[in-house]
Amino acid sequence: LIYLFKDSLGRLSDIAKVEAAKKDEAGWAARTSDDRKTQEAFLESTQGTARGYMRMAVASLGWINKLAEHPQAAAAFCQQPLAGRVAGVLLHFVELLIGPKCGSIQVDNPEQYSFDRPGLMESVLSLLVLLASVSYKDAGKAFVQAIAQEPDLDLGVLNQALAQLEANHQVMSATRLQNLIAKLEAGQQHRSDHSQQQQQQQQEPSANSSGHAQLQSILAAALSAAAGSGGGPQQAQPQQQQQRPTTAASPASAPSTSAASARPLSAPPLRTAAPLPGWIDRTVKWWLASTSAPSDAEKPNPALQPQPIGVQSEPIVLKSSADVDTFLGHLGKAVGMAVVVRGTGGLAPGPGGGQQGPARRDALQLRASTSGSTTTITRADLSACLDAWRMRPSLMAGGRSQFRILYDAFSSLPWTDAQGDIGWACGVVAALLGRKAFEQLASDEDDLYYDKGQVTSELLQYLKGAAPNGPAMLPAYLEAIVGSVASEADARVVHKLVRDVMAEFHNLKKLGGSVLDLEPYVLMLDVFSSPPLMQRCMVSMLMSEVLAFSGGQQQGRPQTTKSTAKAFEAGTLLGALMQVSSLVDPGAALRKDVVSRAKDAFATLKGYPNKLGDVETVNSVLHSLASRLQDAGHLLLKRLLTCKDMPDGAPACKEVVLSWLCMAAELNMERTAMGERGISGSSSMAREMTAGCSDAMAVNLAAVTLRFARPFVAGFWSGSPKFADLMPKHLMPAYYATQPHRMQCLQSVSSLAGERGFSVANAVAQLRESPSTSSILPQMCSPVASAHGYAADTPGGPGSPSFIADCFFLAQKMLHVGIMPAVFRFKRLVEYWVRSSKPEAGQKEPKLYLLQHCTMAALMEPSLVEDAVQFCMLQIAWLNHLLRAPLGAGQSPAQQQQQPQDSRELIFSLIPDYVLADSLSWLSFVIRSGQAVFIASKDIGTLTSGLVALLNNTQCVRSTLLHDKIVSLLLSMLGPQLEVESRTIKGKLGATIMRPGEAALIAAVLNSNAAQSGDLVMSLMRAYCAADYVVGLDVDKDSFDKYNMRAHIDMILEELWNDDRCRACIVQLASAPHPSPEYSPHIFSEYVECLFNALIYLFKD
Repeated sequence: LIYLFKDSLGRLSDIAKVEAAKKDEAGWAARTSDDRKTQEAFLESTQGTARGYMRMAVASLGWINKLAEHPQAAAAFCQQPLAGRVAGVLLHFVELLIGPKCGSIQVDNPEQYSFDRPGLMESVLSLLVLLASVSYKDAGKAFVQAIAQEPDLDLGVLNQALAQLEANHQVMSATRLQNLIAKLEAGQQHRSDHSQQQQQQQQEPSANSSGHAQLQSILAAALSAAAGSGGGPQQAQPQQQQQRPTTAASPASAPSTSAASARPLSAPPLRTAAPLPGWIDRTVKWWLASTSAPSDAEKPNPALQPQPIGVQSEPIVLKSSADVDTFLGHLGKAVGMAVVVRGTGGLAPGPGGGQQGPARRDALQLRASTSGSTTTITRADLSACLDAWRMRPSLMAGGRSQFRILYDAFSSLPWTDAQGDIGWACGVVAALLGRKAFEQLASDEDDLYYDKGQVTSELLQYLKGAAPNGPAMLPAYLEAIVGSVASEADARVVHKLVRDVMAEFHNLKKLGGSVLDLEPYVLMLDVFSSPPLMQRCMVSMLMSEVLAFSGGQQQGRPQTTKSTAKAFEAGTLLGALMQVSSLVDPGAALRKDVVSRAKDAFATLKGYPNKLGDVETVNSVLHSLASRLQDAGHLLLKRLLTCKDMPDGAPACKEVVLSWLCMAAELNMERTAMGERGISGSSSMAREMTAGCSDAMAVNLAAVTLRFARPFVAGFWSGSPKFADLMPKHLMPAYYATQPHRMQCLQSVSSLAGERGFSVANAVAQLRESPSTSSILPQMCSPVASAHGYAADTPGGPGSPSFIADCFFLAQKMLHVGIMPAVFRFKRLVEYWVRSSKPEAGQKEPKLYLLQHCTMAALMEPSLVEDAVQFCMLQIAWLNHLLRAPLGAGQSPAQQQQQPQDSRELIFSLIPDYVLADSLSWLSFVIRSGQAVFIASKDIGTLTSGLVALLNNTQCVRSTLLHDKIVSLLLSMLGPQLEVESRTIKGKLGATIMRPGEAALIAAVLNSNAAQSGDLVMSLMRAYCAADYVVGLDVDKDSFDKYNMRAHIDMILEELWNDDRCRACIVQLASAPHPSPEYSPHIFSEYVECLFNALIYLFKD
């Protein structure tokens, strides 16, 4: 409070000077343009700081007055050494308010700074006389004595204050102050009389004064002799004792020394010469597995499947004339005309498959060879028969395209009736039809009418629901097309088809009109990705991207082109799908423009933005679209992840998908460069705002990753026995060290238990050199090998974590690089627009509302909020589990007791600080966005106890920035309906009407065990006292002010004071006996002393 008050007064004085200079119009006009701009910028900045500091100071002073109203709490203020400090501060306040510095401040509109000089005077004097009149244990008398002993006591100043109170008709306060002044004057008179008596006694001659002089000379000689022979240490002893607290605190700073000397992990070298593991090579060359000949056991195919066209040596063999007739009947039904075999007497198949009468002249001729009762049909002859059929004028005249003709024939094959050799023969026909459709795609080219070619455009229409007779046969048709691939050239045709299909999502340029806008595209993706061979192809394409962006080799060709997140977004297979969102373009927003696919949906509303009644309707549509899109992305990756049709089985596919997601997260680490704060208008702001992939893609990727984590996250919170051992079995911190291919950002992130700037990579290097690591984290002894960037050399090999662990730690990273940068950018953009926009009176800024509504529609999508909230709460519970879990799992109790004392700190040194920071920031953002119901419905007791444990354990969670975030979250949980500024102006929490979710959240926090037991109160007071400047603070990125943090703690404690049981905990702390010097200081006394220090600073400033 000392700091805040002093700082506020100083800034108000500066504001008054600039305002006075501006009123001198002639002098102001004579200044240069640059000088006027500098003064204007200085005035704006100083006004904001003065306004914030003064409001915090006033709120803190009000909180102290409320504490002093309780007799037992007030008694703590009156005990030494706190009493002397409080008395000195209050007298100093009175002098400041009465003195010329405060009286000379004449600013325009002082009420905007909460600068009410008479009101401040009454608050300070009320506190002074309130403490002086405490009757509990005669504490008031002790405080009056402390005031009287203050060297700064000036009764003249107090009499001036009394005169002002009387002039302002503040009768009650004036009467109390007059009684206090009378007590102090009586005490001064008594001390004056006692001092005169002592002076008279000193003036009387002493009989042995000469003896005293002789003794003094002997002592002086002894001291001068000791100065050259060991006297130095004795003289230096007081200084050593004075510096002893600094020496005692040195172990806390030891990690920074270790960090400077630690050997950091080197970055992985460029992998251009390492040979690809077999599983990667076979994954990339996916088409090779489709050219192998089927075994005899596979020929009798009861469930008809298209056979690969690459098996050219396998003819169709039918062992009886009945089989021939049946096959020709099936073929004739498919092609829509009679089919006969040359050399069979010119008979045509009848309706039932038997040959009846002479062959018609228009019958289709199929060449075959007969040996006894066995008929053999080669694939070449069957292919020639189908080519002749396709060229029939009757087919060409029907208006159907060749692609449609092939699809109709394919759909007419007997998919349920064909068995044995006939089923095999029909499968060969299907494969040939698929091959001919593939040839249509291969020869397809763009033209004036079709951007993607006529055949491809027709297939896209089928995929979107316009397929003849429905889309049921499309997956098998696509399987036949892809199954005909037999070379790398063929594979490139399918790759182009896949990219053309995925690029269709670029056509979704406007969102918000209807929930049905997305359905054709979702159907297209569902049908297209369902064939196993198509999944194999897409897995191969993702693996190629992983290799390309890992600096490795792709099919033997070294990748030397430097790749960035922008290039990844532009070229990746899922780019168009993941870019569909209502989020705005931050680069355009910096130019005061709103570029969003949902812009028109809001802007076209009647009366927008002055009338916002229909905004919720548009929000509902956008929420449904976002949820469907993210579900579609999750389903696609889940299909690829569980694909069973790979040469090496499912583990290879899982490794590909996880590697691709990890690569996407790693490439977007540059999105975190702006940090939480960002400087509006700075030269680097535009670059940092647009770094990495777009917000749309990053947020959608994070949402998809959180959906992979949803089963075990939701299962844990629901108490499912399946996930009872989730944390000790799967979520092991050693993951950060043993999975280097997953965690490649450790050099650039700070450690949770390290000093600012001490990276996780430094902690990993230290732990690997520590002899106790094998007993604390035995998993670190076997890191997974990876010579190819983001993919492991042997998927599922020794040391590989579970899929649950992969999803958990990957979701941490995606939250850090995807969702949180979008949140921070949005906050900074709103701040930037509010500062620079000056709408006319009574008018709203339409673009600012568009920015808010388009962004919040994406960030507050219910399924995304639910997944992220549950995941963030799980992370806090996980950290709390690590604080309490026994070390050395699997060891005997004796071995566990022998673990080093800093073992838990070593474990937390492996955890990046963003794990906790992002969880706290997201939960606060959700509450302040009016969605407290998502948190109120969860286990608030577990969350609150976890926050208290993390706030108390400053060795494992060192950063004051994180302590500040914990305090901010607690403040948001207790006052969700208000921003801090509004809460400060109103003077108390809960001043406005609350939504049901917000009221439930407040009740859950107040009724939690941490609040009722007093743990929350003590942890907040400790955090208040420990709040200090942060070493290594980056003012361009980090949002931290220790006085702002302390003001938040005051607000929380003031709200807790309103609860009877919480107030009893505070009173119990205040009335507890002061401990002896060898124990820790009294927490309440230390808190109050720090409170007054801050008050004086704020008021002076």
